[in-house]
Amino acid sequence: MLIVLSSVNSNGFSFLDRFEDLDASKIFIRDPYDAWYNRGVGDGLDSIEALTGYLRSEIARLRPNRVVMFGTSMGGYAALLLGLELGAESVVAVSPQSILDPRLPHTPSVLYPGPHFDLAPRFQACTQPLRITLFFGAADMVDCYNALRIQQPGVKLIPIKDADHLVAAQLTTLGVLHTAVKCAVERRGFSYKEDLDKGVLDAVITQLIIRTVESHYLDATYNAGRCARALATLKPGWSPPLFILAQIYSARKDYELAARYAQGAAEAAPRSVTCADLLATVLHRKGDDEKAMAAYSATLAIRPKHYNALCGLATLKAKHGKTSEALDLIDTALKTRPRLARASTLKAAILGGRFRPSEAPIELDKNQL
Repeated sequence: MLIVLSSVNSNGFSFLDRFEDLDASKIFIRDPYDAWYNRGVGDGLDSIEALTGYLRSEIARLRPNRVVMFGTSMGGYAALLLGLELGAESVVAVSPQSILDPRLPHTPSVLYPGPHFDLAPRFQACTQPLRITLFFGAADMVDCYNALRIQQPGVKLIPIKDADHLVAAQLTTLGVLHTAVKCAVERRGFSYKEDLDKGVLDAVITQLIIRTVESHYLDATYNAGRCARALATLKPGWSPPLFILAQIYSARKDYELAARYAQGAAEAAPRSVTCADLLATVLHRKGDDEKAMAAYSATLAIRPKHYNALCGLATLKAKHGKTSEALDLIDTALKTRPRLARASTLKAAILGGRFRPSEAPIELDKNQL
């Protein structure tokens, strides 16, 4: 049995057409609330405990030889959690969260009641053999953090060089995820050795990553800037510490220095849409419209339907009187993320003659990418 958990802001069931050829019973699950499955998935299955009970009954009814869980981001978190709960033989997860905290990127803004927010203690207490393949983008320090904090025997960490939280799209295009899941379903070994950044697995680097993330996002007592600079020294050419420093100086409204670090991060990870978007956002905040538009365009060259870049570029196009181009960008954003408010608000303001560039939001909430 293959159980596939959808990611956040999903317009449908993630990977529905990707695993059709696999010889397995399949269950595809989507969280319509984007609550990391802690609200369940609908009437009658209104909690993660109810969802777990349903899946357990289906496993008992179908009696599969093995259960394999798969998911990316929010779906990856659920795949890990439910995999432990159900005693799944294998889990394949991409960019999963191992802890939910509203202060961290890639997590819900509101936590619904439940005991399932930190998976690290559950992994440490687990007595069953683990067979987990965990892909993550090594250019996203928070994703590194989520992976490294559950590093233990049976968890195979695969850090993809220069990739960020959206690494699933890259791995899907290459056919890597299909192969990994197929191997898990068929109980065959899987290895992947292309474009890896194993430097993030170094013990000293690991500790600095944990300290940087926990101090920058979670108010730990370490000095985030000092930890990030240490990482930049020990691992030159690596984008995440430059990304963190850009965020630090942007928060201080030192956009000149923030732009310098953001530029360095984007150059160090040319495939990272997150780094490209940060540079565009900083330049937008700095008021350098021409460079910001070029940076948003570069972001869209990496990911043509990147919601934040579509909205940011549309805002600047409208500001400079290019209304038709702005509306085309907004329409693409609306088709990409119909449940998010920024694009529809921006479109209504432009069409209603109420558009004020100084009032348009430059940055979105952390998951509205």
